[in-house]
Amino acid sequence: MSGKAYMERRKYKKERFYSAFSLYYHFVWVTKHREPMLVDKIKKDIGNLLIERCRDLNYHILEMAVMPEHVHLLLSLKPTDFLPKVATYLKGGVSRAFNISHEDCLDWTDGYSVDTVGKMGLQTVCEYIVRQREELKVKGLDWYLCTGHLEKELGWKE
Repeated sequence: MSGKAYMERRKYKKERFYSAFSLYYHFVWVTKHREPMLVDKIKKDIGNLLIERCRDLNYHILEMAVMPEHVHLLLSLKPTDFLPKVATYLKGGVSRAFNISHEDCLDWTDGYSVDTVGKMGLQTVCEYIVRQREELKVKGLDWYLCTGHLEKELGWKE
């Protein structure tokens, strides 16, 4: 877990005030008809696009799992980040970028799930997302877990 609370500087009458925020959200969205299309190179590309998009939008990824038919994303956001727009920017933006650069067409279901996570539950949600990846290994789908580049980027440990 590498996320940190936001710290913002605001100037007011030649003084500096600091505000700290600890806002964590667990997003989940699913491929259309739960088709297991997020595998092999597609999985890597989606993971990279999510990392790139989050970096561009200044969203902090705490944990991520790209599963064959759904995505888990645990983010630390600012209070000014509007959750429906976050989902649209990530889900829609990644889908558009993927569809432009690939022959395969990526399509998500219309909705998404988002849950707030408190500091006390943060470790539990992180462990849950990691467990999702580990369950693929137990099921013999370890060929699917080619995530070395993502693990290095996010500080995951094998």
